[in-house]
Amino acid sequence: MDQNTNVPQGAGQGEAPKQNDVAAELARLAERAKAAAGGGGAGVMDRAKESTSGFDVLKLFSGRVDRTTFIIFTVAAFVLHTVLIWIPLLGQLLSLALGVLGIGMSIRRLHDIDMVGWYVLVFFLPMIGGVFAVGSMMGPGMMGAGAGLTGILLLVSLGFLIYLCLKGGNPAANQYGPVPDPKRDFFKAVLNT
Repeated sequence: MDQNTNVPQGAGQGEAPKQNDVAAELARLAERAKAAAGGGGAGVMDRAKESTSGFDVLKLFSGRVDRTTFIIFTVAAFVLHTVLIWIPLLGQLLSLALGVLGIGMSIRRLHDIDMVGWYVLVFFLPMIGGVFAVGSMMGPGMMGAGAGLTGILLLVSLGFLIYLCLKGGNPAANQYGPVPDPKRDFFKAVLNT
């Protein structure tokens, strides 16, 4: 054996550098794949376990969340909810859990713009009109008025959601906490862990 190349004598001397190049390229590709998978190559379950460590339900409603995370969550929750409503029981339970997360995100977004979390009740205004729209004992005139009221209140809550998506957060720490880190892991930001 040749001491310099660890290649048996008589083998082609050009094979070892080619194998080293291939091995180095494979190592580079593996590192890029690990980085693309969320750093360190942690699997989805590992990231989920890491994100939920230190989880407390009450933390969902305290603190602040930045505008970008709120927008991404809102769009993802809308798409996920649209899919989940077609799954009979499990989908409805998951949709309910998603709704609780949405309320928590909205409260924390309100905190980010230095508003009290009770303004989240604006999103429940369409239910008031729905009560009048469903009340069939009131007669057809009241049912039509209830449907119109529901539409108006739905537009008000949609306008409020757009306001939360567009309004910039408080640039300094406020009574609800420090400025949220925009580079924070998305799942940790949603669960506030």
